[in-house]
Amino acid sequence: MGRLFLMHLEGNAYSCKFCRTHLGLAADIISKNFHSKHGKAYLFNRVVNVTSGINEDRMMMTGLHTVSDIFCVGCGSIVGWKYVRSCDGYFAISCALPVRPSSKLYGAPALGGCT
Repeated sequence: MGRLFLMHLEGNAYSCKFCRTHLGLAADIISKNFHSKHGKAYLFNRVVNVTSGINEDRMMMTGLHTVSDIFCVGCGSIVGWKYVRSCDGYFAISCALPVRPSSKLYGAPALGGCT
């Protein structure tokens, strides 16, 4: 399978709820007024440590959009979706936690959330 090379973000970051892998910076949040079927979500301009799934058309609250699920590279959990068409490739993250810059990320217990 190979070795994972994860990007560690400096500053106020959001991480995967399950494995604490960094996903995006608070400075890259475009909107906090998003909701997913799992609760609150954030619209990011840029994210790291994710892979994209297949493109599919989904009916959202704002209409039909082409999106792909995004997965954490650390644990493989679905952490949100990527807008392929309609929003110029922005990312909506629904399964993330804010991380203080001074917090210890590794060795912390995994937290439940999205399924």
